[in-house]
Amino acid sequence: MEMNNPTDRLQQELAYYKRQLDQLSGEAIRSDFALSSLRHEMKQKQEAFAILSHLQQAFTVTTPLETIFRTVVKAINLQLGMDRTLILLPDETAGTGDTFSAKYWSGYPDTASSQLEKAAVVLPPQLLQAGGHCLFHQKATEDDTIRQIRQQLEVNYFVGLPVLVDHRPLAFMITGRQFEKIPFNAPLNKSDVDTIQAIAALISQTVQNKNMLALRLQMEEKMQENEVIRKILDELRATQAQLIQREKMASLGELTAGIAHEIQNPLNFVNNFSEVNADLMSELKEAVAAGDMIEVASLAEDILRNEEKILHHGKRADGIVKGMLEHSRQGAGERKPTDINALLAECLQLSYHGFRAKEKNCHVSLETALDDSIGDVEMVAQDIRRVLLNLLNNAFYAVCQKQLNGHAAYTPAVSVRTQYEKDAIRISVWDNGTGVSSAILNKIFQPFFTTKPTGVGTGLGLSLSYDIITKGHGGELFVQSKEGEYAEFVVRLPVGQAGFTQGLHARALDADAQGEEEGIVDNG
Repeated sequence: MEMNNPTDRLQQELAYYKRQLDQLSGEAIRSDFALSSLRHEMKQKQEAFAILSHLQQAFTVTTPLETIFRTVVKAINLQLGMDRTLILLPDETAGTGDTFSAKYWSGYPDTASSQLEKAAVVLPPQLLQAGGHCLFHQKATEDDTIRQIRQQLEVNYFVGLPVLVDHRPLAFMITGRQFEKIPFNAPLNKSDVDTIQAIAALISQTVQNKNMLALRLQMEEKMQENEVIRKILDELRATQAQLIQREKMASLGELTAGIAHEIQNPLNFVNNFSEVNADLMSELKEAVAAGDMIEVASLAEDILRNEEKILHHGKRADGIVKGMLEHSRQGAGERKPTDINALLAECLQLSYHGFRAKEKNCHVSLETALDDSIGDVEMVAQDIRRVLLNLLNNAFYAVCQKQLNGHAAYTPAVSVRTQYEKDAIRISVWDNGTGVSSAILNKIFQPFFTTKPTGVGTGLGLSLSYDIITKGHGGELFVQSKEGEYAEFVVRLPVGQAGFTQGLHARALDADAQGEEEGIVDNG
């Protein structure tokens, strides 16, 4: 049945419009709430942007860490509307690594300072690791960690998270509010957590940048120090080279008389044989004029033999000069096979005659025992010559000093020996001089150590000799001695490293020259 009553129809229309109005009102309320929430969220984003911009401008790699922390706690309260903010640092005295103490805070009354300074918060490991762990307390149930934070630090609703640097906790940051935030009935929300996490990340990045700068400055400082050290090392090497050269020239100066004597001997032979040949040439002319061809042949043969002797002694003098040039030459010498027996005999002659030129009243008995089974030895001849001359000069000096000290019935003696051992060549220089005190045995190979008077010794001879044998040739140099009786310096050159070639070494010496050099005994 159709309603024709206008009143009923009007009531129905009114009810319809009322329902529509109620629906629109609900939607409006929801829209207004959503709009308010959006505005609130936008405001929080603006606050977050503002505080992060502020802190980025405030923090530099030169900003002290204390200033960074103090700036953060104040800025969070001021710009994010938090009530209380704290930064806790690891308590090193606890020794556990999980105990933190409050060091910086904002929003507390002055009366709370003493309580905060005494607070010691123990944090669970999961809060101190990377991976986004944070402590977020709203209103619901609370665990032991939240309870101790609320009781000791007096903050009701808070966010807590670590500030990590290289995966280790530098600090633990806590910020929060004391009351619920109207109109949303929530003291903290996700936006607050995101902002605090961003601030913690900013602190972490700043500290890492500071560490990188400190490391770079440290590296630059080390590089500068290394450059200074390199320059000093270069200067020391140059000075060392100069000292070595001076030592070489000083030892060469001591041998001047010996060198002159050694050169004079072959020169005498050259002169004598040249004079004999001059006479033989005159006789040869007469024999040719007389047509005596038998006499001509005999004279010619004599002349040739004498020429061979002249050549031999000329080469001998040339070898002495070349050896001295090598001795005085700067820089590293060349390794080459060398007759160690011939080198030792040459050094003995040079050192002996140089010593005799200076100490004419000191008469020394010489003994040589050279192992002929030793062949050529691969070595730097000029360096080994320097070692042998140094040891021989020291030996002659020692026996002379003992004689000058007035020892009765004393006969100075120096002995040199070579011997082929199983794995090495042994060279020894022995003297019955003053010997070496046991108190200084461990010092004699140190640079600049000398027992000689000032101006007599440089203190470098044995030190350089030790380096030449041990570092340059992989051998040994040591001394055996009894104070007041004898000293024996021994050089051992390893067979493998020295390049030893076993076998007899034939020495082609002229009979006259051999008589001059063999078994020298000086009796006055």
